[in-house]
Amino acid sequence: MALSTIASEAMRPGQETALTRGITVAGVLAVHGLRDTLSPADAEALIKSWDPKELESVIVEFLKDKARKEREGADSEARLTSARSAKKDEPLKETIIAEKRPDQFAEVQSSVSYPPEFAFRSITEQANYLQNIFPNLDCEWAIKKGGTWYNNLKVPDWVDGPLVYISPSASGDYNRTLALVFTRLGNNTVFQNYRNNQIKDPKHIKQTERTIEYEARLRKIQPGNVFVVPCNAGSLWAGHSAGFVREKIRQDQYLLGSVAASCLLINHLSRLSEPEFLQIIAAGDEFSTNGNGTFDGVPIFQNNGEETAFGAHGSDKAERRFGCLTAFMPVG
Repeated sequence: MALSTIASEAMRPGQETALTRGITVAGVLAVHGLRDTLSPADAEALIKSWDPKELESVIVEFLKDKARKEREGADSEARLTSARSAKKDEPLKETIIAEKRPDQFAEVQSSVSYPPEFAFRSITEQANYLQNIFPNLDCEWAIKKGGTWYNNLKVPDWVDGPLVYISPSASGDYNRTLALVFTRLGNNTVFQNYRNNQIKDPKHIKQTERTIEYEARLRKIQPGNVFVVPCNAGSLWAGHSAGFVREKIRQDQYLLGSVAASCLLINHLSRLSEPEFLQIIAAGDEFSTNGNGTFDGVPIFQNNGEETAFGAHGSDKAERRFGCLTAFMPVG
C-alpha cells in the first residue's frame, strides 16, 4: 500500500489537528521503521507541513539517502582497513585521510532531457505575455530592444534559448514577487505549492548572493521590470546537486531562482509536461525548512504525475531527473 494511502486512511475527515497529524506521521514512520531515525527537528517539520504525498516523497528519499550513507560507510571502512594493513608504520595523518568522508556534493550520471514539445518562445512573445497578465510590469526595453541585445551576444552552445523573467524587486521585494508569480502560475495550470506561506518569508527562502550580484550587473544595461537572459533549462547540470553546481559554476554563468523558474513555466507549460522528463532545481535561491538561519535546502519544480508542484530538497542531493536552471552572463 502506498504511504499516501496509509496516511490518508489513518486520519478520519474533520480531525486533522496538529495532534492527529503528529500521530499519523509517527504511525507511518513506525510502519517503515523510521520513527527513531529522524531527528526531532525533521519530525516536527514533517508534522507542520503535513501532506501525504510529501511525506511519501520524504520517506522514499530518506531510505535512499540512508542506503547511500551505509554504502559510503562500508566503502570508507574498507579503505581504512586496507590503508592500515598496507601502511602500519605511516603517520596518523594517513589514517585520517583514509577515514575522510566522500565529497558531500554527489554527482549522478544523467541523460534525462526535456519534453520533445518544449522550445523557447521569442523574447517579444514572452515579454508581451508577461505584460498582459501583469499590466503594471514595465517590459518596454525587453519588447523593443531585448531581441537586438540578445542577437548581438556570442552565446555558448549550452544555451537553449532566451528567457524573459520578472525582476525579483518588481513587487517591492523578492518574496512578494514570488507570491505574485505563484498566483499567476496557479491560474495557468494545476499547481501545488507544498511550502505554502513559507515562500513569503525570507527566513525560509531567499536569493543567493551570487544571483543578486549578477542581476544587479544585468540591471545596469536592462531597464524595466524584467530581465532577458540566455538560458539553459536544466540539461547543463542534469544529475548534479545544487551544492556541487555552486562550487563548479563558471564565471559567465549564474543560477536562476524560483521567480525565474515560475516565469519559464508561465510562458512554457510544456517544460514540465511529464514526470519522466528533466525537472527543475531553482538553485539561484536558498531554502530553510525550519527558518532557523540554516539554508541547507534548495527549491525544486516538478511534475509529480498529477500536477506541477513546488517543493524543496537538500542542496547536496543529486538526482538524475533534476537539473539547475542556469543563465549565461557575458563577462566584461
